[in-house]
Amino acid sequence: MKELDIKEIDIPVRDIDDATMIQIMAEENLNWSTSPAVMVQTILVAKEFLDGELAKYETLKTSGEITRCLFKTQTAFQESKTKGVGRDTLVKFLGGNWLQISGASFNVSYREYIFQENHTLLL
Repeated sequence: MKELDIKEIDIPVRDIDDATMIQIMAEENLNWSTSPAVMVQTILVAKEFLDGELAKYETLKTSGEITRCLFKTQTAFQESKTKGVGRDTLVKFLGGNWLQISGASFNVSYREYIFQENHTLLL
């Protein structure tokens, strides 16, 4: 900075919740990185976060806003709470652009590493 004779810089600081920050990070990673390792790490971060959110609540009705937006029924909520979130929930959380990651355009070996045929995440 001194070498460029820059005396001050503007750094925006925002109060952003974890869910929004993960979604922003995922969108940036999708747009800026073609590295499968980055894509896998992004998906794993989102999965860990969502599994943690599900663990906080016993029922969909008592859950937070994030989980209520992701699940339509108590059965779907309970299944993901028991087995962990899968592809469909992750795509819904991360956004429609992430469909390509679980689709044919993603390297087959990474896709098979991440997603099982029953739409649950493989760890």
